[in-house]
Amino acid sequence: MPLSYIWSGRRYKITNVKNTDQVLDLSGIDSRSIIGWESRGVDRQKWDLYQDSGGWTLRCVQEGVYVAVEGHQSGSHDHHYPKDGTKVIASQEPYKWRICHESDNKFRVSVPEVRISMPEVRITMPEVKIFAPDARISVPEVRISVSEVKITMPEVRISMSEARKCLDLPTRGRDPLDYCEIWGKSDVESQLWYFDEAVEDRNENHWSRLNALVEI
Repeated sequence: MPLSYIWSGRRYKITNVKNTDQVLDLSGIDSRSIIGWESRGVDRQKWDLYQDSGGWTLRCVQEGVYVAVEGHQSGSHDHHYPKDGTKVIASQEPYKWRICHESDNKFRVSVPEVRISMPEVRITMPEVKIFAPDARISVPEVRISVSEVKITMPEVRISMSEARKCLDLPTRGRDPLDYCEIWGKSDVESQLWYFDEAVEDRNENHWSRLNALVEI
């Protein structure tokens, strides 16, 4: 039965709300693509969830790989802003997601805030001459020499709920596999997911309750 809360350190089966016959699956064909597939109770359809201050990771029980966005920089904590239609793949490196409780027992999985590190900007300016021969105050010539100006921009964070990019299962029937992709937030139910416990775990010492988040 789908849950209203999820817990860090527990194992789940993740089912698409629109396509209730399909669960989040690590493709058995290439062990890289994240797809929707009929539930068979196998370990490639079971996911260990862990939360820290940076977000949630989804780790495949069978292969030990993480659900990630294709094209992200391996080993980096920065998240690039993916385009619509970007594939969701397995990664050896943990990738942090934002998981929000939408309504009842439905959750939205999305790319967290985007962090953009701005490089140092250098502006080289030539010597500036100001000549005022007819001024009442005698200023024959003023020279201002600015050889180089350095501007360091701090890290910029972008967090816009309406522009949020979400884990989607847009079944189109064009391919033999239904690939999970990243798409901008919308009301389609293919962007919502049910979480069911895959394995019972009584070790409550490692639980941390997910506080319900409301999208603004």
